[in-house]
Amino acid sequence: MTTKRKKVKRKPRKKASSANRFAFARNEVAEIFEVTVRTVNKWTKAGQLPRAVGGKRDLREIIAFLNRRIVEAEKSAGVTATERWQMARARREELKLGTELGELVAREAVIRWSKPALIALKSAVLGLPERILHYVPDERRSEVRTELREICESHLKEFQEALRGSAG
Repeated sequence: MTTKRKKVKRKPRKKASSANRFAFARNEVAEIFEVTVRTVNKWTKAGQLPRAVGGKRDLREIIAFLNRRIVEAEKSAGVTATERWQMARARREELKLGTELGELVAREAVIRWSKPALIALKSAVLGLPERILHYVPDERRSEVRTELREICESHLKEFQEALRGSAG
């Protein structure tokens, strides 16, 4: 015995206007916002992003959605985009003034000036074991040499990591 399926009447899909060349598919919207298609689907189901007409979303709707997200982010951060821009501009002016007054030096210049000194320091530190060994009895020199090298290399490594941390 076969059962007959009842035909479900579906609403015809609206076609996107061919005049609107600024309409985007789900995957294109995902690329614009740098999210997955799944996220775009979630936004649509939640009513945050308007449903697509004819499989495409209008650019004006996408821009409106983006503006709403920016306003929400600003409210949660407590700082508006204008305030962030003003703070960044003030910081840039502060750095520019510090450079002009000679209070700040470009990172590249510091590296260029300090690199030869650091290389000399490294060779001096690594040369310490050989200079100290003259004062060590012959039977302990090998053991002391190894221990001194390990100590020097360990301190150099810590020093280099500290420099990298302050530069970052």
